[in-house]
Amino acid sequence: MAQRPQSITVTGYIKSYGNMPFNFPIIECVDGKLYSIDASDDVKKLLLSKQGKLVSISGIIISEKENNSSDYENSEFGRIIFESFSEIK
Repeated sequence: MAQRPQSITVTGYIKSYGNMPFNFPIIECVDGKLYSIDASDDVKKLLLSKQGKLVSISGIIISEKENNSSDYENSEFGRIIFESFSEIK
């Protein structure tokens, strides 16, 4: 019997990736990992309004890639299915 993936929480900064109108939010975690965020369009807009803010996002990791470069053009993002977030003050 397959186990249901566990929800985890990652902490990092919200950034915008891509060019308008095709940009989308990513989270750059404090450990250097990058995740694109699978969420509704409304949630993506909300997250984009939090660019540069430190947040915690809870969700299910469906893909994880290592990022050893600050060059987003050549990096591959992991993916997280969004469940909730909170802004860290």
